Amino acid sequence: MKREAERRIHHNHLDPIQTWTRLVEEKVIDTDSIQQEIASSWGRCISIGLDPLSPIKPADQPIVDSRQLLEQNENGKLLDIARPQMKQLYCSIKHNGHFIIILNVLEGVALEVFGDQKMLTVGERLGVTAFGSCSEKYLGTTSASVCTTEGRPFRVMTAEHFAQDMQEWCCSGAPIFDECGKLVAVLNVSNINYKVHYPHIVDLTTATARAIEAEIKFRKFHHMYYKTYHYLTSVLESIPEHLLLIDNKGKIEHLNSRAASILGKSQQDCVGKSVFDDFASTYTDRCLERNAELTWQTGKGTTVEFTSLVKTLASHNEDNGYVGMIKQLGSVKSAGTKASYTFSDIKYCSSLMEKVITQAKKAAVSELGILICGESGTGKELFAQSIHNHSHRSEGPFIAINCAALPKDLIQSELFGFEEGMFTGAKRGGNPGKFELAQGGTILLDEIGDMPLELQANLLRVVQEKAVMRIGGRKQIPLDVRIISATNKNIYSEVRDGRFRADLYYRLSVMTINIPALHDRKQDIEKLFSYFIEKHRATMDVCGNIQITPDALKVLEDYDWPGNVRELEHVTMVVLNNIQTNCATITIEDLPEFLVSSSRESWIQPQETTIKGKVKTLDDAEKSTIMAAMDKCEGNITKTAITLGITRATLYRKLKNMPFPMNF
Repeated sequence: MKREAERRIHHNHLDPIQTWTRLVEEKVIDTDSIQQEIASSWGRCISIGLDPLSPIKPADQPIVDSRQLLEQNENGKLLDIARPQMKQLYCSIKHNGHFIIILNVLEGVALEVFGDQKMLTVGERLGVTAFGSCSEKYLGTTSASVCTTEGRPFRVMTAEHFAQDMQEWCCSGAPIFDECGKLVAVLNVSNINYKVHYPHIVDLTTATARAIEAEIKFRKFHHMYYKTYHYLTSVLESIPEHLLLIDNKGKIEHLNSRAASILGKSQQDCVGKSVFDDFASTYTDRCLERNAELTWQTGKGTTVEFTSLVKTLASHNEDNGYVGMIKQLGSVKSAGTKASYTFSDIKYCSSLMEKVITQAKKAAVSELGILICGESGTGKELFAQSIHNHSHRSEGPFIAINCAALPKDLIQSELFGFEEGMFTGAKRGGNPGKFELAQGGTILLDEIGDMPLELQANLLRVVQEKAVMRIGGRKQIPLDVRIISATNKNIYSEVRDGRFRADLYYRLSVMTINIPALHDRKQDIEKLFSYFIEKHRATMDVCGNIQITPDALKVLEDYDWPGNVRELEHVTMVVLNNIQTNCATITIEDLPEFLVSSSRESWIQPQETTIKGKVKTLDDAEKSTIMAAMDKCEGNITKTAITLGITRATLYRKLKNMPFPMNF
């Protein structure tokens, strides 16, 4: 048996010549003189009408769309995996002679051909090129065609090829299987000198094919792991509970964002940490049996309760850890359900704001739906709280929910609540939604324009029926709630473009309050700035009775304030940080550079460019700009230099030859 195996691999290359000659002359296949696999391939060639003496013409081969081929059956990914391995194989044999490496896919098409240029030229004459057909139908018997049929490595030497044009070729091929054992390609090494096509080349080809298979499996399993991980993450994030996955020693392996918020860290910072050693300052014990309930005291003084829900098992029934739920004790009736602001907290002196506040006070005493519109930073929640406190509901709760901040899958459970048993580990009695928590008071639906369209229908039902049904519930819960909505979007455009339901808009906006942007009420800037100075000066360690120079105030008023009142408060804190502790005056030098630059650009307008119909020189333009700046700064050299963005010395030098009354 051993000798027979050796004969099949290391057979004398002269035997097939006589057999092939007899095939041509007598039309007979002598199966005793050649390998059975070769004989079978010759038989297939005859059955499809191939003539062994007929020349191979590349023009007869079909044209293959390379882009379409790469997209089929993940051939592009296969080529990315195989190419580095093929190059390594070529490097190990190229010193022996002129070789090429061919990667054939199942359709018989060469996905890649590279190697020695002399051998590449030989291949091109027969159509053996990238994206050319190398199937048995066109080339006759090859190692690739035999490997495809037999599903194992094989060599085809010289006269073993069916076609006469291929009988100088020596080929060693090995099949490539995917992770499911399906044949996807054949790797082939070819040359035209049998003396250097050593038997071990088929072994090298086979080893390379196995390396390609290993990489295919690795990438497939990595992709499956990646998908599974993200499926798990999506499931955990969609559940309105605070879930942890921990090992049997208490180390966190995964958690959702709500659990991370209770622990006070990001999800990335929590993974790998021990709930006992890294988060709990005190705890009852370290027992993590199923249904165990542990109470921890965190370093920040927060009491956290952990309930072990499910034990997870690894292979061989080993204890792998637990899925558990945590909650912050005493957090159901959390702070923040009372409105803190009233209309007296809104600082203004403009008639425009006076009109808006009068309208808001009038709206407060009614029970109609209110929609507050305004750019970000204009104080929409400040108005909402003021309206609540000005109404007869001022003693009731004020609940605010940001419709844009919650994941799409959580908005419904947050707004409407859910019944007991709706989710794994849900607490007894279920969980009330924000509408129930706002009973007898006001709910603010902030960023209502960002609410998903499919949830707007559910909200419309609640608004119309003045009742809510929890998720998984069977009965309506009557509501006594005032609804205030707020948005920074053009809600009319949203309705027109079909992104917001018109019927819901009409229900929510019986009264609409438009808060003007800060750039539309610049008379209020000084009052707001002074208010923020007083609000923050103590915490910034700055003395009282701080004044602002007219020039600095002019810079504030010239700025457009895209961030509105919120941006002005931020700038105020920057200014307090810039001035000296015992300084009582705010000057231009204390303002942020972007404000000064913006102010400079707003008042340095293009000057008259012609004098008596003649174009001004650069000298004239420079003089005009400097004189305008000096006039603006009332002859103050320091302020003029800052405004122009140059040094005092440069300004002095430029003023020497100018007819300018310098009072300094």
